[in-house]
Formats: sequence, C-alpha cells, structure tokens
Amino acid sequence: MNSKIYTRLLQTLGFLVLVYFLFSVDFHNVKVSLLSIDTVIILELFFVMFCLVSVRAIRWQYLIKVLTGQTISFRFSFVSIISGVAAGCIVPGRLDAAKPLLLKKNYSINLSSATSGMLIERLVDVQAITILFITSIFGMFIYQDEFSFAFLVPLSFFLLI
Repeated sequence: MNSKIYTRLLQTLGFLVLVYFLFSVDFHNVKVSLLSIDTVIILELFFVMFCLVSVRAIRWQYLIKVLTGQTISFRFSFVSIISGVAAGCIVPGRLDAAKPLLLKKNYSINLSSATSGMLIERLVDVQAITILFITSIFGMFIYQDEFSFAFLVPLSFFLLI
C-alpha cells in the first residue's frame, strides 16, 4: 500500500475515533468533575511532575554527555522526556524510540549510542524502583503502626537522581 494512502487512512481513522469520543462524552459530568477539583492539589501535582521530569532531563543530559561527548540543552532534554512519555502511551510495549530519534535528527547522534543511553536509563529506573521497594518493605516493618510516607518521599527523590 502506498505510504501516502496509508497515512491518510490512519489520519481519517484517528479523526473518526475523536468524533466518536466527543459524541460519547457526557460534558455535564465532566464539568461537575472539573469544578470539584481542588486546585491546590492539582498545582502541587504539576509542580512535582515538573520536578521529576526535570530530574530525568538532567539525567538524560548526563547520559548523552558520557556516551557521546556531546552536550544537549536542558530544554531539548526536557522535551525529549515528554516526547518519550507521550510515545510510550501510544506505542504498544512502551517502546521509547522518540528520544533516540530526536537525538539523531537534532544532534546527529547515531541511533546505537542514543539507544544504549535509553537502555541504561531504563536499567537505572529499574534499579531505583527495586531499591525503593526494598526500602519500603523495611520501612513498613520499622513503622508498623505509623507508616509514614514522609520517609519515602525524600528517599524516592534521592534514588531518582
């Protein structure tokens, strides 16, 4: 099948899904739900999300600097992280191919170096989650009745760095 026809077919299908979604949404319930949201909590969540993505962006900058010797900007790194998360939501298996492709396009970094950086980042994520899980288990035994998330939040920030 011709790639232009295939692209047009996918765009049409996406538009039809969007139209179906818009006609099936109960906008009154959406309005009621949005009005019941505590804006302070939402702002706090956006702040935490911004901090976490910033830490991941700095880590991505560092990995690329170590692997390739090239310095990428914080802004580009931040956008790469957001693009990777967005692509992971669309592509099955959460394949994060967006970051290596963006590096190749904007900084002419070969895909093998960028992909190995992505794999190293995933390994660091798995290691941090494992350490956090083990620490949480010990925390549950120490603070059986008064288990405190205040113990885990600073620890999780430390481990993600």
